[in-house]
Amino acid sequence: MYILTCIYRTASSGFEHNTKHSFNTIEEASKYIMTEWYDGLCELNEYPSEWNEEDLGGPMPSREAFTVEALKKIRGNVIFAPYDNYHAIVQNELHLDKVK
Repeated sequence: MYILTCIYRTASSGFEHNTKHSFNTIEEASKYIMTEWYDGLCELNEYPSEWNEEDLGGPMPSREAFTVEALKKIRGNVIFAPYDNYHAIVQNELHLDKVK
């Protein structure tokens, strides 16, 4: 089983909201991330048009950055957490944990 924790912090106050989703397989988690989560991230933050590579430390990841193969290569449980230099905060963060 896999637990996906999605964290969103508001830029103005740093208020944190998180949601957890459980999946039986890494394939199910990947599918959710590449569709619902990715679409929501883009819509909420007006990405990719508002993505600032210099401020966020690199280019916006594509959907393919969250394939099963890509997720298996990531060491640790943080799979997305770009630091926003302008707001001095990690505004969007994803953690994927494998549990028994």
